[in-house]
Amino acid sequence: MLINKMLINRRTALLSTLAIPALASRAWSQPAPDKVRLGQPTTSLSFLKIFAARALDTFAAENIALEWASIPGGDPAVLAAVDSGDLELAAVGSDTALAAIAKGQPFKIIYTLMSKLPYDLTVSKAFLAKSGVALDAPLNKRLGVLETAVVGVSALGGAQDRVARWLATQGGLSPKDVKLAVVGSPPALGAALENGRIDAFVLSPPESAIAVDKDYGTVLVRPSKEIAGADIIPSLVLVAKSEPTPEVRARIVRTLRAMNAASDAVAADPNKVSDKITEKFFSKVSPSIIRASVNALVDGLGGNGRLTNETIAALLKFSTQTGGAAPQAKDFWTNSYVEAALKKA
Repeated sequence: MLINKMLINRRTALLSTLAIPALASRAWSQPAPDKVRLGQPTTSLSFLKIFAARALDTFAAENIALEWASIPGGDPAVLAAVDSGDLELAAVGSDTALAAIAKGQPFKIIYTLMSKLPYDLTVSKAFLAKSGVALDAPLNKRLGVLETAVVGVSALGGAQDRVARWLATQGGLSPKDVKLAVVGSPPALGAALENGRIDAFVLSPPESAIAVDKDYGTVLVRPSKEIAGADIIPSLVLVAKSEPTPEVRARIVRTLRAMNAASDAVAADPNKVSDKITEKFFSKVSPSIIRASVNALVDGLGGNGRLTNETIAALLKFSTQTGGAAPQAKDFWTNSYVEAALKKA
């Protein structure tokens, strides 16, 4: 009996000794995740695909370690970081990307993050009462308040700035009529509206929903529901350098695959993903508000990030109406990254 126990112990020890190198070999054979650096100008939920992908960590399945950063200074600062090589991807307003490309900067629009204008024109209740404009007034009357309102933005030259000016044109005003005040992040804009330091902001939910919920603001105009063509403008996009290295390009393709996986998850169960986003990024906001906000934005996630001739035409029209210049080159956008991402890895 003693001999049998000794043999069993020796066999166990031998197997353990053999297993250790095998396990170590497996650990060493697993490649380290590839880093992709992505920057965006604000923490607005309109960047829903990015929020969902980060909350669900769909990057892990693609062996991507996303290094995300909020870049102060608005869209131009994010694009400058891509130009300098500090970032591989910029998540920015499409019209700002157009303006940069029109000036000859070496960028290309490669992916749609939000395929509609997701922003609500939200005004303070005090300003609305002072303006005398009714909520059921004709659209041009409601947009006319932009002639006297002080509109808060996160940065000059960014998406909020340009959308506010575009809304002014839809109300028969000049883009130059809009008075802007640089305030900061979306939460800071909400606080400024509540405290009377600004009269309005142009932001997506949840900021507009929070203002209504806390009873200091009113949504005056929902462009994607009220203005023809606003529901097909690719308002937020990913931008990369025009000629990245093959290695960078391959990492970006896998990153887009992760974005599409997150987008599919939102479409399948928006409330479930909303709760994940709330838990990770909006713990101080009511889960019901984030749920409502995600459900209001989900129809802008379709198309797997593709651009089309129709959506590009809508974007160019939008840019022209806000005083932007169209790029001279015909290849300022591409679906090649998206098509590669849709192929099986």
